[in-house]
Amino acid sequence: MTPTVCRVPLAVEARFSPDGRLTPIRVFCGEGTYEIDRVLAVRRHRPPGIACIAPLEYSVVISGIEKCLYYEAESGTWFSVRRAQP
Repeated sequence: MTPTVCRVPLAVEARFSPDGRLTPIRVFCGEGTYEIDRVLAVRRHRPPGIACIAPLEYSVVISGIEKCLYYEAESGTWFSVRRAQP
């Protein structure tokens, strides 16, 4: 059985480079602010079980831990994914 997942909206500070690349810099979640140490990869990918429109998946490192952030250009929103509480 596939675990149930849910979409977690995020506030993200990001930068557009002169060539049009979008790079997340920091994430604001709850009361915390988390600096993105580096971006490992960017690809178009929809996380299984999440309703969204062709998001970009950013594999990033935050405080030494690899995380995935998603940017949905259609709505201009950022989100992450976590297992839903039973």
